[in-house]
Amino acid sequence: RHGPVRVVFWALLFTVLSCLPMIVSRTPLTLGVWRLLSGLTIAPMYSAALVYQSFAFPSERYCFYAAITITCSSLGSILAVAPLGFVIERFGMTATFALLAGLPLILALFLLRRSGDDVVRRTAGKTEHRGAISILTGIGQAIGLIFRNRRTRALQILWAVSTASVMTFQALWGAPWFHAAFQGSAGAARFWSSLVGVGGMLGPMLTSGIVLTKERLPRAVRRASIANALCWLLLLAVVRWGCSLPLAGLATLVLGLASGVRGVFSLAAVTACSPPDERGVVFGAMNMIGVLGIVVFQWGTGVILDRF
Repeated sequence: RHGPVRVVFWALLFTVLSCLPMIVSRTPLTLGVWRLLSGLTIAPMYSAALVYQSFAFPSERYCFYAAITITCSSLGSILAVAPLGFVIERFGMTATFALLAGLPLILALFLLRRSGDDVVRRTAGKTEHRGAISILTGIGQAIGLIFRNRRTRALQILWAVSTASVMTFQALWGAPWFHAAFQGSAGAARFWSSLVGVGGMLGPMLTSGIVLTKERLPRAVRRASIANALCWLLLLAVVRWGCSLPLAGLATLVLGLASGVRGVFSLAAVTACSPPDERGVVFGAMNMIGVLGIVVFQWGTGVILDRF
């Protein structure tokens, strides 16, 4: 209803707002507020970018543009770690969060100037106007749409499980697992386990030149999913057989690469299976379920580790 440009504009403003408490006072409460508000802004911006490119460009070239989006996202995640630590050490927390607030504000002002140039809103203006519905009702309708369709239901399960597995490994257990398995230094374990993020950036880049029609998409998704599963088995085998830490890091890199390829193909399949006027809410609902899957996986793996 509002278009991805406006959604990203308001999300950027909330990003600015999320940084303000950390500029004024840094307590566990303000840290929690920052995490909550910044988390609420990331998901809609990601979904909005995917929706925009699904409307603005030919469907056969979706892999190319999705690869750009995912690659830039992964690159930002990688580059933000060391530079952010350097800036905090060099300039302090107040200046760092002021910078983190200033950059989204500049981007928001740029988008404000382009708010009228939104291909999704132009397209929606030509369709039948529907009455306003509540957010919860819209989410419920989208979830029903996803699970009533056999293909979107399968894609949702694939998206949630695959993304949650990789994010749980990358964010929580990769480095401790490598450190415990290979008895190396903590720094080496962090380095080699972090290659999953590098692979997640390279995978989409490899798909950027692939042109997929609707007829070729199912086979591409199946092959990418099988490759992703085999890469998990490879990583488990390398650790189980006590191979070297660099070899485990290489397996992690390949896993990230396969996950990136699977992600691009899955997004292309979701675009192909979703009704054009429902893509925004479908992407949003699928992303929401995927994030919930990450929470469940991270919490559940922690419970299993504590118990066994």
